[in-house]
Amino acid sequence: MAGADNPFASHAFLSALEDSGAVGAGTAWEPHHLVATRDDGALTGILPLYLKHDSFGEFVFDWAWAEAWHRAGRAYYPKLIAATPYSPVGAPKLLLSAGADAQPIVDAALGLVEDLDASSLHWLFVEDALTQVLVESSHLLRNDCQYHWQNDGYRDFDDFLTRFRSAKRKALRRERKLVAASGLVIRRHSGTEIDDALWTRLHALTARSFHLRGNPHYLSAACYRLLGERLGDAVQAFVAWDDDRPVACALCIDSNDVLFGRYWGAEVNVPGLHFELCYYQGIEYCIERKRMRFEPGAQGEHKLARGFEPVRTVSAHWVRDGELRAPVADWCRREREMVADYMESARNHLPFHRDE
Repeated sequence: MAGADNPFASHAFLSALEDSGAVGAGTAWEPHHLVATRDDGALTGILPLYLKHDSFGEFVFDWAWAEAWHRAGRAYYPKLIAATPYSPVGAPKLLLSAGADAQPIVDAALGLVEDLDASSLHWLFVEDALTQVLVESSHLLRNDCQYHWQNDGYRDFDDFLTRFRSAKRKALRRERKLVAASGLVIRRHSGTEIDDALWTRLHALTARSFHLRGNPHYLSAACYRLLGERLGDAVQAFVAWDDDRPVACALCIDSNDVLFGRYWGAEVNVPGLHFELCYYQGIEYCIERKRMRFEPGAQGEHKLARGFEPVRTVSAHWVRDGELRAPVADWCRREREMVADYMESARNHLPFHRDE
């Protein structure tokens, strides 16, 4: 149903999360997937859904909404979400067979909100094709901003840098030289090439980044191994080696057209290493593999100076409580205006020649 265009909508990805315990029993993500069939049993649609008991791991922040519900004497949790767990990516949320209608499944999801006594339904990082259906079903739209690298048919990394103003180009090259001079060796590893020992090491490095920010890692080393097994070469690891020891890494997931950056970690403090592994290696990979876009993850204004352009993201929300719907709708409207203003301002900080 998902096809090969986006691994985050695939059974391989979603089942790896469930089978490793990243979602399901004992977590705040309780699967409640909807499946639509014809009378003859033929599959026509799938909608992965999760009943959530907090707002962690979503990247569309609604803590203020939870507080508003609390102050109004009502419960915001549980809520129902259509989202890719722990991943701020625009993967398809509703999978349909050819010619199938989305509306009956959207209606079923709204009915499930009532059945589960949830406060609301949230579609996170919605693709354009579904947005209008949700608007017609009384969903409210929210906007946010991410930073994506766009491939304009570059021959190589230096060709990409010709778009930069001179001072910005020199600054970026200086960052890469610092890493090159550190003595570390950068290697790429596909999911099919990574053994258990390296998976354990890569997980320890990325988990370290979470712990430094006071958070546990959502995914276990077992989940990493399952993703490598089930997604195969779609998993790409950019790893910095100090002799025979991996000391830093960035994990990405590839598709036919887009490279998605996911997790980073390091046990050494080398100037420029984060940018090299998380951004520049991914850009080079996309140029070589002719990927159209690189999405390195949510947030991070420092991406602007490295040629990642501001892109609007969309989520859609259905609020069950009629009294709270109006103030939330006004909040969303003001937020959309703010995001539009921010994106216009952000474009002024891109490193490209002024005539662009």
